[in-house]
Amino acid sequence: MPLGGSGKPRRTKPGHPMLQTLTAGKKSVIRIRNNDDLCCARALVTAKARLDQHPKRESLRKGGKIQKELAVLLHHEAHVPFRLCGYEELTKFSAAPSLYDYQILLVDADRSFRITTFGSLQDKQLILLHEKGHYDVINRLRGFFGSSYVCAYCWKPYNNAGRHRCPNNKMSNAVPVAKKSALISFMLTFGV
Repeated sequence: MPLGGSGKPRRTKPGHPMLQTLTAGKKSVIRIRNNDDLCCARALVTAKARLDQHPKRESLRKGGKIQKELAVLLHHEAHVPFRLCGYEELTKFSAAPSLYDYQILLVDADRSFRITTFGSLQDKQLILLHEKGHYDVINRLRGFFGSSYVCAYCWKPYNNAGRHRCPNNKMSNAVPVAKKSALISFMLTFGV
C-alpha cells in the first residue's frame, strides 16, 4: 500500500506551525542573523540596500560589518535608543531622512501575518517580517504568501485576478501590488 499521496508536495505558507520551517526554504525572505538588539535597523538597511542596488548589498545581506555600521547610523539618525524595536520605533525610523522616500510594511507573524504600514504612501517599500521580537526582510509579498496577487488596499493575498472583493477599495475589484506604483504616481500627482 502506498505511503503518500501523489501530486505536488504541500507548499509552506504563512500559518505553518514553525515559522523557521516556512522561512528557511523561501527565497523571498532574507534572514537577519545577529546577536544584538539591532535586528530591526539591520533589516531596514538590508531591505534599502536591496531596493537601491547598493554596491555592497551582498555583504549587507550576509550580515557583514557594514550592516551593523549602517544600522547604528540609522538608530542615531532616527533618535531611536539601542533596544528591541516595536511600533513606536518603526514610526521613528520611517521619519528618518534617509528613509524619507520609503514606506515601511511590517508583516507581523505574532498577529496572524497582519500587515501594518509606517510612513507615507511611497513607490519604494521596505517589507519586514516580525516574529517574537526578531525582524527579517521580505523581498516580495507575493512570494512570501505564495499567491499570485496581493491587494494594494487591504494587503490580502489572492490568486485569481478579479476575484478579490476589497472592503477598503471603492472600486469593484482590488488593484494588485504590481500595478501599485502607477496608482501611487497617479494619486500623488492628482492629490487623490
